[in-house]
Amino acid sequence: MKSSKLTAAYRRLRTQALWKLLASDNGPTILALLQSHLYESERSLPGSIFHDHIARELEELRANGETLPQTAQGYIAGWLAAG
Repeated sequence: MKSSKLTAAYRRLRTQALWKLLASDNGPTILALLQSHLYESERSLPGSIFHDHIARELEELRANGETLPQTAQGYIAGWLAAG
């Protein structure tokens, strides 16, 4: 494939939610949270349980020095809004 086609394909990818997630400041943390709660254990959870799990994980991450100013509800709402 020519470079121009690859460049166009990558530009299209940059508009997708996953690319934006990976490029965000909290991307590694978000991926770790989602992986540990939606891929390693159950693939679907009731919203209230998912919020509770994420809130507990955020507390633990903060205790270990991570800067995560939002609540679990705030992060989850942002993820949903971003697609």
